[in-house]
Amino acid sequence: MKYLALLAGTLYLFACSDKKSGTDDCDPEEYEHTIKANSRIDTLTGGSSIFSFQVNSDPNKNVFIYTHTSERCKMVADAGYRETLVFEVPANANSFSYTNDELKNANTYYKMSCYCDVNARMVVQGTIKGQKISAAMWTVEADLTMPLTNKNISFNKSFTMQ
Repeated sequence: MKYLALLAGTLYLFACSDKKSGTDDCDPEEYEHTIKANSRIDTLTGGSSIFSFQVNSDPNKNVFIYTHTSERCKMVADAGYRETLVFEVPANANSFSYTNDELKNANTYYKMSCYCDVNARMVVQGTIKGQKISAAMWTVEADLTMPLTNKNISFNKSFTMQ
């Protein structure tokens, strides 16, 4: 009987991950691609060795922000996570290209926020390049490997100025 209850509970938890199920108890995953004008990335450290970043005002730079929020199921206590990738570019640039160690110069950081991890990490493996297509829009192509996890993030998207 215990095994039957365990099996039923496990099946219920996996039902949330089925995007085609049509249930209302799971929010779909979301992606955002924005640019924060006249901003820079500053790093922060806190007690318990937490390392993070924040975006502050700087007229000489623009901060690009890629955010992925996973599917979140309301009935699962530790469901969902948010990935944030940030990097900065000179405000007067019309294009950019950063590869591997050059990503440090762009203050490229990755942060996964969930029940499991909250620390930001500097990204130093991969490539990000972009081209300005209007005053408020850029096309950005990235193929990056996230530190410690070896997770790959790849995209070719339009980023819009906030």
